[in-house]
Amino acid sequence: MCGGQGWGLWEDDLPTGAAVSAQDDGGRIIGGYTCPRYSQPWQAFVYGPLQCGGILVDRSWVLSAAHCYRPGLRVRLGEYNLAVREGPEQDRIVSGAILHPGYNRFTLDNDLMLLKLAQPINIGPTARPVTLPTACAATGTTCLISGGRAREPRGWGGLSPLPWVSAMTLGREVSGWEWGSGGGWG
Repeated sequence: MCGGQGWGLWEDDLPTGAAVSAQDDGGRIIGGYTCPRYSQPWQAFVYGPLQCGGILVDRSWVLSAAHCYRPGLRVRLGEYNLAVREGPEQDRIVSGAILHPGYNRFTLDNDLMLLKLAQPINIGPTARPVTLPTACAATGTTCLISGGRAREPRGWGGLSPLPWVSAMTLGREVSGWEWGSGGGWG
């Protein structure tokens, strides 16, 4: 989430020192900080045969990565620490999935899907849809990235509270860097 009204934190509120690695880390946050409790009420935990993140975009729809699709998925909102049931969690069965029509499972192009929840989420302080931007963030804007619970470079962080890092947006013409076909910087 980028800083700004309706987006969570302002750029000036983000601590410095967190970094996103340019090497392939499996798409997880390495290091970073722990999110303040329930500060990302749109963050969804997608689980079942595997674990992924998602974003609540409507009471009945979650946006996630298409490579996470498997039959039998469930979604949890209002989650802060996976190791502890704290009370506000809401679990829902996924009743359907719409994968982006241009999704390519080999290149991960268009790696997006919408998950339809069998029952709508109850909106409240710990679970609510994200406020989407009205324009793209300018190159160099500091944004907040939350999700994925790896805290070590070579491992899954397990059941830790929700982590986050700050990162700057990059323009398409970043000199010397281009997105590699293997899903990482190359």
